[in-house]
Amino acid sequence: MKKTLIAIAAMAFIGAASAVEVGVFGGEDASHQDSGLNHSLFGASVGEHFGPVSATAEFARKNEIGTNQNRSSLVAGYDVATVGTVTVTPKVGGTFVDNEIVQSGYALRYGVGASVPLASKVAGTVDVYRLQGDSRITSQTGNTVTAGVRFSF
Repeated sequence: MKKTLIAIAAMAFIGAASAVEVGVFGGEDASHQDSGLNHSLFGASVGEHFGPVSATAEFARKNEIGTNQNRSSLVAGYDVATVGTVTVTPKVGGTFVDNEIVQSGYALRYGVGASVPLASKVAGTVDVYRLQGDSRITSQTGNTVTAGVRFSF
Protein backbone atom coordinates (compact mmCIF):
# COMPACT_ATOMS: atom_id res chain seq x y z
CA MET A 1 0.00 0.00 0.00
CA LYS A 2 2.82 2.41 0.87
CA LYS A 3 4.51 1.82 -2.49
CA THR A 4 1.25 2.60 -4.28
CA LEU A 5 0.81 5.85 -2.36
CA ILE A 6 4.42 6.85 -3.04
CA ALA A 7 3.96 6.10 -6.76
CA ILE A 8 0.75 8.17 -6.89
CA ALA A 9 2.46 11.06 -5.05
CA ALA A 10 5.44 10.92 -7.43
CA MET A 11 3.16 10.98 -10.49
CA ALA A 12 1.21 13.91 -9.04
CA PHE A 13 4.47 15.78 -8.40
CA ILE A 14 5.71 15.12 -11.93
CA GLY A 15 2.39 16.25 -13.36
CA ALA A 16 2.40 19.41 -11.24
CA ALA A 17 5.98 20.12 -12.29
CA SER A 18 5.09 20.43 -15.96
CA ALA A 19 5.70 24.21 -15.89
CA VAL A 20 9.11 24.10 -14.26
CA GLU A 21 12.30 26.06 -14.50
CA VAL A 22 15.51 24.06 -14.81
CA GLY A 23 18.90 25.65 -14.34
CA VAL A 24 22.62 25.01 -14.20
CA PHE A 25 25.14 27.17 -12.36
CA GLY A 26 28.73 27.49 -11.27
CA GLY A 27 30.44 29.70 -8.76
CA GLU A 28 32.92 30.37 -6.02
CA ASP A 29 32.49 29.61 -2.34
CA ALA A 30 34.46 31.29 0.45
CA SER A 31 32.74 29.56 3.35
CA HIS A 32 35.58 27.35 4.58
CA GLN A 33 36.92 29.78 7.17
CA ASP A 34 39.93 27.83 8.35
CA SER A 35 41.47 27.58 4.87
CA GLY A 36 40.80 31.13 3.67
CA LEU A 37 40.59 29.77 0.12
CA ASN A 38 37.83 30.06 -2.43
CA HIS A 39 36.51 26.82 -3.86
CA SER A 40 34.61 26.14 -7.05
CA LEU A 41 31.16 24.67 -7.04
CA PHE A 42 28.69 23.69 -9.73
CA GLY A 43 25.15 22.43 -9.69
CA ALA A 44 21.64 22.19 -11.04
CA SER A 45 18.26 23.48 -9.92
CA VAL A 46 14.58 22.72 -10.48
CA GLY A 47 11.96 25.24 -9.46
CA GLU A 48 8.70 26.94 -10.20
CA HIS A 49 7.23 30.43 -9.95
CA PHE A 50 3.79 31.02 -8.47
CA GLY A 51 3.32 34.67 -9.40
CA PRO A 52 6.10 36.57 -7.59
CA VAL A 53 6.82 33.63 -5.24
CA SER A 54 9.32 30.96 -6.24
CA ALA A 55 10.27 27.56 -4.84
CA THR A 56 13.50 25.87 -5.91
CA ALA A 57 15.37 22.68 -5.13
CA GLU A 58 19.11 22.80 -5.79
CA PHE A 59 21.94 20.31 -5.78
CA ALA A 60 25.52 21.59 -5.83
CA ARG A 61 28.90 19.88 -5.78
CA LYS A 62 31.82 21.70 -4.16
CA ASN A 63 35.36 20.56 -4.92
CA GLU A 64 37.66 21.34 -2.05
CA ILE A 65 41.24 20.54 -1.17
CA GLY A 66 41.24 17.36 0.91
CA THR A 67 37.46 16.80 0.85
CA ASN A 68 34.48 17.20 -1.42
CA GLN A 69 31.02 18.35 -0.51
CA ASN A 70 27.45 17.93 -1.76
CA ARG A 71 24.83 20.56 -0.95
CA SER A 72 21.09 19.91 -1.20
CA SER A 73 18.95 23.03 -0.77
CA LEU A 74 15.31 24.05 -0.67
CA VAL A 75 14.98 27.77 -1.31
CA ALA A 76 12.00 30.16 -1.38
CA GLY A 77 12.11 33.54 -3.09
CA TYR A 78 9.94 36.59 -3.65
CA ASP A 79 10.41 38.87 -6.68
CA VAL A 80 10.49 42.34 -5.11
CA ALA A 81 11.50 44.56 -8.01
CA THR A 82 12.15 44.63 -11.72
CA VAL A 83 14.59 47.30 -12.86
CA GLY A 84 14.66 47.42 -16.64
CA THR A 85 14.80 43.73 -17.49
CA VAL A 86 16.53 42.63 -14.26
CA THR A 87 14.35 40.94 -11.62
CA VAL A 88 15.64 41.09 -8.03
CA THR A 89 14.65 38.26 -5.66
CA PRO A 90 15.52 37.95 -1.95
CA LYS A 91 15.79 34.26 -1.03
CA VAL A 92 15.81 32.14 2.13
CA GLY A 93 16.04 28.40 2.66
CA GLY A 94 17.78 25.45 4.19
CA THR A 95 20.75 23.41 3.02
CA PHE A 96 22.02 19.97 3.97
CA VAL A 97 25.82 20.05 3.70
CA ASP A 98 27.12 16.53 3.08
CA ASN A 99 30.89 16.48 3.59
CA GLU A 100 32.67 13.36 2.37
CA ILE A 101 35.36 13.32 5.06
CA VAL A 102 34.48 15.75 7.86
CA GLN A 103 31.16 15.95 9.70
CA SER A 104 27.97 16.87 7.79
CA GLY A 105 25.20 19.17 8.98
CA TYR A 106 22.50 21.71 8.18
CA ALA A 107 22.74 25.38 7.32
CA LEU A 108 20.41 28.34 7.01
CA ARG A 109 20.77 29.96 3.60
CA TYR A 110 19.82 33.56 2.84
CA GLY A 111 20.71 36.04 0.14
CA VAL A 112 19.58 37.70 -3.05
CA GLY A 113 19.38 36.71 -6.68
CA ALA A 114 18.94 38.54 -9.96
CA SER A 115 17.78 37.26 -13.31
CA VAL A 116 17.72 38.80 -16.76
CA PRO A 117 16.02 37.34 -19.84
CA LEU A 118 18.47 36.24 -22.53
CA ALA A 119 15.94 34.78 -24.96
CA SER A 120 12.40 33.49 -24.90
CA LYS A 121 12.19 31.13 -21.89
CA VAL A 122 15.94 31.48 -21.13
CA ALA A 123 17.34 33.71 -18.37
CA GLY A 124 20.78 34.45 -16.97
CA THR A 125 21.03 34.28 -13.17
CA VAL A 126 23.34 35.57 -10.46
CA ASP A 127 22.98 34.65 -6.78
CA VAL A 128 24.85 35.84 -3.71
CA TYR A 129 24.03 34.03 -0.50
CA ARG A 130 25.33 33.21 2.94
CA LEU A 131 25.32 29.81 4.59
CA GLN A 132 25.02 29.86 8.38
CA GLY A 133 26.11 26.38 9.48
CA ASP A 134 24.93 24.56 12.60
CA SER A 135 27.34 23.64 15.41
CA ARG A 136 28.67 20.62 13.47
CA ILE A 137 29.67 22.65 10.41
CA THR A 138 30.49 26.12 11.70
CA SER A 139 33.59 26.19 9.48
CA GLN A 140 31.24 26.05 6.47
CA THR A 141 29.61 29.38 7.41
CA GLY A 142 30.31 32.00 4.77
CA ASN A 143 29.42 33.51 1.41
CA THR A 144 28.86 32.02 -2.03
CA VAL A 145 28.46 33.66 -5.45
CA THR A 146 27.00 31.76 -8.40
CA ALA A 147 26.09 32.54 -12.00
CA GLY A 148 24.11 30.38 -14.37
CA VAL A 149 21.35 29.97 -16.88
CA ARG A 150 17.72 28.99 -16.31
CA PHE A 151 15.34 27.41 -18.84
CA SER A 152 11.55 27.72 -18.43
CA PHE A 153 9.12 25.15 -19.80
